[in-house]
Amino acid sequence: MLGEQIYFLLTRQITSAYVVQVEAPERITQQKVAYTTLLQQWNQADPAKIDEVLAKRAVIDPEPELRPEIVTKLQRKIADKRFDARGRLYGG
Repeated sequence: MLGEQIYFLLTRQITSAYVVQVEAPERITQQKVAYTTLLQQWNQADPAKIDEVLAKRAVIDPEPELRPEIVTKLQRKIADKRFDARGRLYGG
């Protein structure tokens, strides 16, 4: 009985903190546009900054559990990402 009362009180305390408000369709559209714009900005990095960060990284030996073909595949993926959609080298 005491456990049920504690559960009830905790549930009531948690759920009473949430309030649902209906937003106007215009506001929802504005939020979607702002979110899309933010995602596009995050997906764009300055090629010079990318090269700078990559140049500063520490080069270490791969973990012994990694097979050489996995390491090669990963290195190839990193190198391929240096090219944009038009085939131009980032920062080049």
